[in-house]
Amino acid sequence: MRLSTRILVLQMVVMLVGGLGTLTAQEPSARQATPSAPVDPLIGTWSLNLAKSQYPGTPPKAVTRTFDYTLDGMILVTYETTNAQGNKSFTHWFLGLDGKEHPEFGRSTGATPIWFLSTKIIDTHTKEITDRRVVAPGQRQQIINYTFVVSPDGKTFTSTARSTNAQGEPTVTVQVYDRVF
Repeated sequence: MRLSTRILVLQMVVMLVGGLGTLTAQEPSARQATPSAPVDPLIGTWSLNLAKSQYPGTPPKAVTRTFDYTLDGMILVTYETTNAQGNKSFTHWFLGLDGKEHPEFGRSTGATPIWFLSTKIIDTHTKEITDRRVVAPGQRQQIINYTFVVSPDGKTFTSTARSTNAQGEPTVTVQVYDRVF
């Protein structure tokens, strides 16, 4: 190896090691989970239990939800559904814990938000979420109010959705999930 190449490699190693030291020395965000902070009971992977759920219409074949922390302390929610016809869809959104609206995205719409969600923390195991659909001028505004409750033993997550259908009639959907991990 030529001397100039060795010097370059040595400089890169020093930069890399120095950079790692900087990364590990950073203080965690106040909203990130730390060893002393409890993990939100929603964090994990959940599978829909159709036998325990209640739908006003045709239920899906399967739903899997995941909840994971993001770098800034929000919770990334993914939602994979297989509908009654066997078609799959995937959405993701940020469960902000600050009461502000955050966008929800679907693969079919790319970077264009389809809903905006805001969260109110009721207690350690309960959150209220307001979901506001993005609509074009002249379309009916749709709002869904969710209550997310994780059981005290952490094994069950229940999502209750209250809304109105196209005829203006109230609807309630109760989805019960079992923790996968």
